[in-house]
Amino acid sequence: MRAAVISAALATLSATCVLADDQDGALTGNQFLEMCQSPDMTQQGFCTGYLIGAVEGMRWGAGQPSLRAGRPVAEVQRDSDALLGFCLPPEATWGQHLDIALGYVEGHPEIRHASARLLAQLALTEAFPCPWNRQHVK
Repeated sequence: MRAAVISAALATLSATCVLADDQDGALTGNQFLEMCQSPDMTQQGFCTGYLIGAVEGMRWGAGQPSLRAGRPVAEVQRDSDALLGFCLPPEATWGQHLDIALGYVEGHPEIRHASARLLAQLALTEAFPCPWNRQHVK
């Protein structure tokens, strides 16, 4: 089991190093789409893992000021949502989030060269706007 985990981690690291070839090392929407649509299960797994990591990372980072201030968890989440612009419904699955992100990237070829995490944020903001932010989303 331990060998499988180490092997998967090394495969992910290798995929990251190969694909992150632009100046800041960010995965682009083009690369994200290519990986997600690959017949290779390793790349598909990386695609899903990337999205989960990107979203959780954004939420964690956005919540840091509230965490440091010692606010209750519900307030930390609300503050994080307000900064990011999306409010994920608890019943929405990661599969839905991935479908939404892929649909957005496919539907916006003019900005596919941008960071995949930025495109994921834009996709989730459009799909799951916070109640106080609905008037700003198409």
